[in-house]
Amino acid sequence: ADLLMHNTTLRVLYLTNNKPGPVGCAALSKALACNKTLTKLDLGYNDLTYEAAHHLVQGVAKNTTLRYLHVNDNAFLTDKGIAA
Repeated sequence: ADLLMHNTTLRVLYLTNNKPGPVGCAALSKALACNKTLTKLDLGYNDLTYEAAHHLVQGVAKNTTLRYLHVNDNAFLTDKGIAA
């Protein structure tokens, strides 16, 4: 996630089936808040929980370049998680 913070060239990142969990998503959230080049992020099939989704939402909300966020087939895809 630290590399993503300072990256100036990466536009698309596929992290499908990586299972980052809440700790990994917290780190990813910090990176997303700073990143100025990423336009597509795929986090499908990661069993992300509500807690992990909550972290991600914070970073995504601060990101100005991300246009596509793929999160299908994750555990947080419930009414509670979607409300985050």
